[in-house]
Formats: sequence, structure tokens, C-alpha cells
Amino acid sequence: MSSQTIQRRVTPRLIVFARDGVVNERRHGGIASPDQWRAIPESLEALARLHRAGYQLILLSQQNALAEGRLDSECLHLLHERMRMELAQAGGRLAAIFYCPHAATDSCCCAQVDKGLLASLVERLRLPSLAGIPFITATPADLMAARKQGGRLVLLRSDLDAGEEREDLLADVEVYVDLAAFCQQLLSEGEA
Repeated sequence: MSSQTIQRRVTPRLIVFARDGVVNERRHGGIASPDQWRAIPESLEALARLHRAGYQLILLSQQNALAEGRLDSECLHLLHERMRMELAQAGGRLAAIFYCPHAATDSCCCAQVDKGLLASLVERLRLPSLAGIPFITATPADLMAARKQGGRLVLLRSDLDAGEEREDLLADVEVYVDLAAFCQQLLSEGEA
């Protein structure tokens, strides 16, 4: 009788999240400068708690404003630097930022709704899928892409537009009032 080595696949401690409506307030027409970026109350503190608990924080962001000329790449970099600095002041750190710079009408392969950013993340981190890994968004349409990758689906109501919720999209989705509420739930699961 031969002995077999049983390898157990461990789910990486990752948190994958969108930016607008999750970390910062959404702004009609998008955020065009770092000065317009405003963190949702307690969102940075929640990310910092997750970071201190050993989670790697990965931001995914659809940035059609680049292709549409409402934002340039330097301004986006400065905006993300502001977010990183404010997160660092709260005690957290981003592991990576992935973004799609194309217009919503482009047929690019990296748009979240086409699962491109998530697929790229899975490929670059050499993951079999996003199974068990939280994907947090405030946009129900983003959930379809995460569902295809097997992620733990989390929708925040922090600034959800009225009428944006659809029952067919929310069947297997965890819904929280904000990032702080999700953070509290996730960390309490680890204590159980």
C-alpha cells in the first residue's frame, strides 16, 4: 500500500473590491481630480482592520473617464496615491490596483462586466478561481463578472442608487450597509 500526499488548497486571504461606492463616495460624472475624492465614513478604517488581520487588499476599478478624456493617467495616479496615503494613515495598505482604462462602449478584454479585470487578477495571482474570496462592489452589474469567477459576492448599499437592485442578481449575494459592516462580519467569522 503506498502512501499518498494529500494537498489541501488553501484559499488565499484576499479582499477584492471596487473603489467607487465601496471606499469613496460616488460622484455624478465620476471623480476628475484627487480633490474630489472623499472616503465613505469608516471605509478606510475597515480596510485597515482587514489588512491588520492578514488580508491582502486588491482594488479593481473601471476607469472609462480616461478614454473619455474626463481624467488623465497622471490624475488617476495622484487620486490613487491620495487613497493609499489616507489608507496608510488608518493603518492599512493596498497590495495591488487593477483598472480598465477603456470607454464603456469599447470592446476591451479588461472591463469588469466582461470579467476581464477579474480574470486578469486570477491569472496574475495564479489562482484556480476566486472561490471563497470576497468581491465587494456597490454596483450590481459587477456581480455578474465575479459570479463567473466563483467569488464570494458582496454588495454594499453605502450609496446604491434607487432602482439599481435587481432580485435576479442578488440571489447568492451578501448585502451590507457599508464596508465597515462587512468587515465586522468577516472578522467575526474568523473568531468562530
